[in-house]
Amino acid sequence: MGQSSMITLLDAVKHNKKFPSFQIPDINTRENMKVNQFAKLVFEGGEYTERMWVRITDAAQGIYIGKLIDTPTCNEYIELLTEPIQFRPENIIDING
Repeated sequence: MGQSSMITLLDAVKHNKKFPSFQIPDINTRENMKVNQFAKLVFEGGEYTERMWVRITDAAQGIYIGKLIDTPTCNEYIELLTEPIQFRPENIIDING
């Protein structure tokens, strides 16, 4: 995530193990996402956390690249609108498309 070094992505698998009521898509679904599908990720930075949708633009070898499609409500995340977002299956909390 480029210069957004203070922003990290939640590891949804670890979070799910700690809090089982926090449900995530199954591993097979998360590992087989395709270009133009949408993944919801949790962005964490400083005191703010935000859940936002990302459209997958590239997928290879367990790594996804996407573009943020939501407009962040927190100013800390505004720069993400122009940056490619790199994430892995364990970061995905929801899927659409």
